[in-house]
Amino acid sequence: MHLVIKAFCVGMALLLAGCISTTQPSYFKLEAKAGSSSPGDYGSIGLRPVSIPEYLRRSSMVRSEGDNRLDLNTGDRWAEPLEDGIRRIVTLNVAALLPTDHVQRYPWSTRTQPDTIIALEVLEMTSGVEEARLVVDVDITRSTSSSHLLRFSAKLPEAATGAQIASAHSELLYQLSETIATKIRSGELDD
Repeated sequence: MHLVIKAFCVGMALLLAGCISTTQPSYFKLEAKAGSSSPGDYGSIGLRPVSIPEYLRRSSMVRSEGDNRLDLNTGDRWAEPLEDGIRRIVTLNVAALLPTDHVQRYPWSTRTQPDTIIALEVLEMTSGVEEARLVVDVDITRSTSSSHLLRFSAKLPEAATGAQIASAHSELLYQLSETIATKIRSGELDD
């Protein structure tokens, strides 16, 4: 009887071991780019927390399957909460593009209220079969508020890897940062 119980236990252990995946997830982070800068005094800049849709509030990279279907690739993950990564990258990019070391992240002191405040609401940030997409509602406030719905896309190779997707989204965030820096430099905010 002991032999039958031992054999059963060993068999169950082997069966359970076969069901457990040993594949470790891969983690990716967004990267800032060094940009060319135009000298000038643009005052201090404040960046509010980034708002993202609920479907992006996860560590798994979200891939668009078309027809309103999303695939959560559990093997490729973001190394940090996506809203934090977006805010970090836009802060670094804008600081390099303007150039300034006067970029503050919210919350800021009422005594050191920034001259220009940037609020970002990400409406879409996905990668599909052929491209990565970023749609952002950007609100830039100086003496008045200026809101812009901005769309960016980048080509992806077929069966893009997590590293290629992270790189494409980093590029899209750089394009967003360039647009923000251009609007601040040109004074398009006070129209």
